[in-house]
Amino acid sequence: MRFRPGPIFSNIVVFDELNRANPRTQSALLEATEEGAVTVDGSTRELPSPFLLVATQNPVEMTGTYPLGEGALDRFAAVVTPGRAGPDDEVEVLTGRRGRNVLKSVEPVVDIGDVAAARAVVSATYIADTIARYVVAILDATRQHPRVRLGASTRGGVALVGLSKARAAMSGRDYVVPDDVVSVADSALAHRVIVVDSDGSVRAGREVVAECLARVPAPTA
Repeated sequence: MRFRPGPIFSNIVVFDELNRANPRTQSALLEATEEGAVTVDGSTRELPSPFLLVATQNPVEMTGTYPLGEGALDRFAAVVTPGRAGPDDEVEVLTGRRGRNVLKSVEPVVDIGDVAAARAVVSATYIADTIARYVVAILDATRQHPRVRLGASTRGGVALVGLSKARAAMSGRDYVVPDDVVSVADSALAHRVIVVDSDGSVRAGREVVAECLARVPAPTA
């Protein structure tokens, strides 16, 4: 028997329609990404570094889907909902000027070394205690919100700080400001907030996060 590394042994893994995979497959995938390794026949093999998992999902109300559990959703640093393409973008796809027809013309713009260097810059970006306490106050506000059954976790706070650092670095700063936190709070927290009403959790989570941001005063110094 010879070990053949599967597609997960890549720097960037794209998992299309994750909620069409059964819960056991979802759990195995997320466990591997959390541990940074895969165990096969008793042998542990590390995943490449850096490693990034990008997953898409169909709307959870569609037939044949397995909604991700609360713990699984908490593993994702950010959730982004692009929405439907605008009319002009759809024309570009239909005419072949965008979409799969142009995949062959896509060229890399960075290498692994560039990504590692960018990660180092983000990691070194400074966050003051006042900003960290602001993040904690936002997390607590989601937990105390009357519509919320489960508020944002500490893991969510870690993700929010990481994304805030990334935004600061992309803005040319080596420190985080409150506006960085506000700008990425929706992406970092909305999918972690579970509401008690029957509305879609991500949409309702966005509403709750927006309300919490409005209620929690940002530090001024």
